[in-house]
Formats: sequence, structure tokens, C-alpha cells
Amino acid sequence: MKEEPKNLSEWLKKLKEASKEAVILVEGKNDKKALLKFSIKNVFIYFTENYPVLEDKEIKKFALSNSCIV
Repeated sequence: MKEEPKNLSEWLKKLKEASKEAVILVEGKNDKKALLKFSIKNVFIYFTENYPVLEDKEIKKFALSNSCIV
């Protein structure tokens, strides 16, 4: 069984590592901006002001070939 992160910095470290091989889906631009400040890669917005952005071909292509973290 995988061990759960004990604090925020440990959680961010695990998310940063996971983002090397996975898509990170967030709700809005502020969420994306916050994760990018911590060098989290592959962050995509899936919903913006009542408009689902998940149909973006780039996101779909990457999500189908890799893991996805929401």
C-alpha cells in the first residue's frame, strides 16, 4: 500500500513527480497558476465559466495515453 503524504510539502512533491507522467486537471485558471508556481507540469483546466474545456484535443490525446489526476 502506498503511504499517504503527511503534509502539504510532501503532497506537492508527490504531485510534482506524478505530473511527469500524468495530466493534472484543475477547475480554473487560479488553480493552474498556483500549481505552476510549484513547478507542477501538465496542468490543464477542464472547466471554465460554465464551459467544459475537456474537449481540447491536446488534453484528450495526452489523457488517453497517460494517467490523469483530477
